[in-house]
Amino acid sequence: MAYSQMHFKGMEKKVHSNGRTLYHTPLETASIYGNSTQLYYFYVPIHVGDFDNPTEQSLIIDTGSGLTCFPCKESCRRCGKHLHDYYSIENSHTNEILKCQDHSCSCTDGDKCKFSIRYGEGSSYEGYWVKDDVYFGDNYHREDKQKFLFGCVTVETHLFYSQAADGIMGLGRGHGEIMPIYQQLYEQGLVQYNEFTLCLGTDGGKFSIGGYDESFLIHPDLPIQWTNLTSSSRFYINIASVSIGDEKIEKAPVSAMIDSGTTFAYLSKTQLAEVDRVMTKVCGGEKFNCQKYRSKTNCYKFSSRDHKTKKKFFESFPVFKFVTGDNAIIKWFPSDYFYQVGLTEYCLAIDPFGSDSMMIIGGSMMRQNMYIFDMTNNKVGIARSKCSKDPDMYIYDDEKYLNSEIRIPKDTPSEPQSPSSTTSPPQETPPTLTNPPVPSEPTEEPPTPTDPPTSSEPPTSSEPPSPPSPPIPSPEPSSSSPGPSPDPPIGQIPSTDPSKPQEPSTNKTITKPEKPYESQCENCTGITNYNHLVLFIIVLVSVLLLVLGIACYQKTHSRNAGRIKFHNQEVDISSPVIHEPRDSLSRKTQPEYSIE
Repeated sequence: MAYSQMHFKGMEKKVHSNGRTLYHTPLETASIYGNSTQLYYFYVPIHVGDFDNPTEQSLIIDTGSGLTCFPCKESCRRCGKHLHDYYSIENSHTNEILKCQDHSCSCTDGDKCKFSIRYGEGSSYEGYWVKDDVYFGDNYHREDKQKFLFGCVTVETHLFYSQAADGIMGLGRGHGEIMPIYQQLYEQGLVQYNEFTLCLGTDGGKFSIGGYDESFLIHPDLPIQWTNLTSSSRFYINIASVSIGDEKIEKAPVSAMIDSGTTFAYLSKTQLAEVDRVMTKVCGGEKFNCQKYRSKTNCYKFSSRDHKTKKKFFESFPVFKFVTGDNAIIKWFPSDYFYQVGLTEYCLAIDPFGSDSMMIIGGSMMRQNMYIFDMTNNKVGIARSKCSKDPDMYIYDDEKYLNSEIRIPKDTPSEPQSPSSTTSPPQETPPTLTNPPVPSEPTEEPPTPTDPPTSSEPPTSSEPPSPPSPPIPSPEPSSSSPGPSPDPPIGQIPSTDPSKPQEPSTNKTITKPEKPYESQCENCTGITNYNHLVLFIIVLVSVLLLVLGIACYQKTHSRNAGRIKFHNQEVDISSPVIHEPRDSLSRKTQPEYSIE
């Protein structure tokens, strides 16, 4: 990988205060799985417990909260079925349960320190505090362990109970003993810089701690847009203006919260109505001609008659531009701000929120961008990137960043397509957390020339038909004479090298039948009828398969789909909870949690 020169110097020796010596690049990277259009969240795997026999846990990546927690086997009273087995206190020999006698805390289940956390859409966790060895990254080593504090869940409610992911990883700023994983890695000397980067793709992506990987940028010269974080507790940035194409919206929000745990972007109802007004105006203008595809408010229909590919469809829409208070520009492209509804309809991934002064930058707005959180300088950098493979990606709106070859991250995870879990409204997306997530831009190859079709019309002649000419036998190739040279490609003039003797041309005339094939056989009628029958059967089977496929597709993408293939495992995500469309997995308000 090519690492940022301002951060990395390749393989180097690191000596820590505890005397350990490590030989590895000071960047810990883990694959991200999930998406914001089907599963409605992104997650990352970690390993907990003994190095030789750890428990894997898949955790939702959430910059809007600061607590990491997942179910515990021995004490879970109400926990759903998730991707992996519950973490076991008894099977790990490296854990430590926080006791009430050693800490000022409320107690639960005897002498264990209690915690509880509740999110804006109603989901909650409760349990007790545990410390154990945690390993982060795709290629972790024994020396990479960190004694990490997390919540051992005993009760899950609502979306936390029904979701496929095992738990949640809060990446918000820590306080006291509650410390996010990137900060703990930095303080233990396992990474060089107090930074972390989220590169969320259409499916999957990359999560890096200690810096960022510049090979994901769409172009090596693309500038990273740095802006100040304005809060000491959450990831807020100032917003100066919002425009769609060249048209600004009125009453733009003044602050934005970066929250990867929220599915969509959120604006107030007033601002959402203003977005619809400006989209209608811009799409009806001369530069864009997208108004004719409008199906309803903030929704548009894809037509294969007008656009050969979805990428061309997306490129017919304007780009959203959010300008921050320090003049950084955050661009939101159509391939990311649309989500699919049904087979051909696409709607804006924006939901209404209460305040005119604040908006939320959710997972859909973070897609195909690197978000680099520099905790030392209290800044966030944003740059258009290819975080996962997506042939329909609207790459950029400035041609000077499209002329060089776009690099492809080789180890970006490819997540199987899965219907929505009940953690969010189902969105029908034909066959891409997850988790995404980055090929080079496909180029249109010129069509391969083909031989002109031979007319099947019989020649008009009054003479009786002559029998077909027998095939002319080809001479046996000899070792002394070269074989016949292949015909040159169509459109290419055969080379005539004067230095080589030219063989005399032999004009061979092959007599074509003067009547169609039917006149050359005795059972032509039977053959023709047989061919028609085969053709009819093929068409009938194709129609039946099409109808069956549509029915299966709609059933698979309906609410509360039964089982999905997820992170190479089959998971039952059935739940009695039914969420109406647009009721996405939205931790859109700051979670209320207590260390009791």
